[in-house]
Amino acid sequence: MHVLSFQERNIAVYLSVFFVVLFMAALVHQAPAFAGSVTGHLFGITGGAFMLMALAYPFRKRILNKRGVENPLTRHILYGLGGPSLGIIHSAHTFGSLIGILLLAATFAVVLSGITGFFLYRKVSRTLHIQKKDRDILKKRLKEEREGARACLLLLEKLGDEEEEELERRCHETMDLAHSVAEMEYTVSVFSKMKNLFSFWYRVHYVLALALFSFLTVHIATIVYYGIRWL
Repeated sequence: MHVLSFQERNIAVYLSVFFVVLFMAALVHQAPAFAGSVTGHLFGITGGAFMLMALAYPFRKRILNKRGVENPLTRHILYGLGGPSLGIIHSAHTFGSLIGILLLAATFAVVLSGITGFFLYRKVSRTLHIQKKDRDILKKRLKEEREGARACLLLLEKLGDEEEEELERRCHETMDLAHSVAEMEYTVSVFSKMKNLFSFWYRVHYVLALALFSFLTVHIATIVYYGIRWL
């Protein structure tokens, strides 16, 4: 699993907050003339280019199946948040056409699913990793105590009271350790199922992204067909 640096995590959080605030600003601000201006089109073109660049990560991971020293997930997150943010600025919160509304809704759905899934998936994966490490430590201790526990059962009837009490204490400790291992195994299985559940989230995210780029293609084709107003 790729790990983002502290600075990269901060950038991702700030961009996430910025995008959500920018999207919600549609309730209080609209500028119908901005989207068709030179500056508005530059924001839209740059945002679209960033969204296309965000495809490098799934292309590299799913198709090329490459893993290098550089973390492509970082670029995917930054482009995947920066591009839609520029797209929202380009729209200037205007809803003049059906394709524009669909594109804006798909953009929000893709980004929201990416933000939610990414942070939850990392939380579940990190917790699962810690739980597995703790389970392995307990299992190692239980394995070391196993022979002692067997000896306890064989020798309990042959020893004096003091030695018998000591062995009984060791047996109880071993049983408690075995219960702890069983509980940890259950916890690991629960988090493993939760992690597997996120494979469904990935598919939803990809389907939403496909819808987004479909609407984006239609949006660009419409602009080209009817003419760019600022030319």
